[in-house]
Amino acid sequence: MPIDRTEALPVRYSDAVNLIIGGMAMIRNGFDMRRESDMTWCVYDVFNGEIVSIEGHKQSGLSESDAKEAVDLLNRKYIERHQECGSGRLP
Repeated sequence: MPIDRTEALPVRYSDAVNLIIGGMAMIRNGFDMRRESDMTWCVYDVFNGEIVSIEGHKQSGLSESDAKEAVDLLNRKYIERHQECGSGRLP
């Protein structure tokens, strides 16, 4: 049976990018990206699985580069909040 190449495989940004700092794996932050069945990308909260919004804009239907940019932005904000002794979660 031939492989159906139109079916999207679940791909997470954190699986594709292995960050190592000081010889230790970096702790996973709160946001990641995945490819959707329509071959676009979305950014989601890894703790509850919901697609996130930035400034009222749902982060779905994105190109891969836009999704990476959004994940990087959200994870930087997550780290900044976490370092300020907060929970790191966005309001």
